[in-house]
Amino acid sequence: MLEIPPNATIRQEYVKCGNPDCQNSHGPYLYAYWKHDKKLNKKYVGKNLEDFRLRKIAKEMKVRPSQFIKLKFIQQEASKDNVLAKQYLEKLRKEEVSTAKCMDECRLQANVEMKGDNVGPVY
Repeated sequence: MLEIPPNATIRQEYVKCGNPDCQNSHGPYLYAYWKHDKKLNKKYVGKNLEDFRLRKIAKEMKVRPSQFIKLKFIQQEASKDNVLAKQYLEKLRKEEVSTAKCMDECRLQANVEMKGDNVGPVY
């Protein structure tokens, strides 16, 4: 996988999707352009620079970007005093549970708390 060098130019582009029935341009999406050995290179950056930053952090942590985003969600819920999210953060630290299970249960807990119910998840 090509790393984006610091001297790359970042551009916004609208693209056509692969659906032959779709006449719309989608985007804008960010692409990086740079030359290496007289060859023009292009790499998708993301929908915005924040997406790119999150993917870069996830790569450094050696997790998939989706896992990192889920972890951020769980941390946000824990900061709102979501008890279940706090419990899952501790389990994640001990590698006792996956981020996918945490996300589902924390969302459920957040929805219950928004409705004003103090009932735990239904099993």
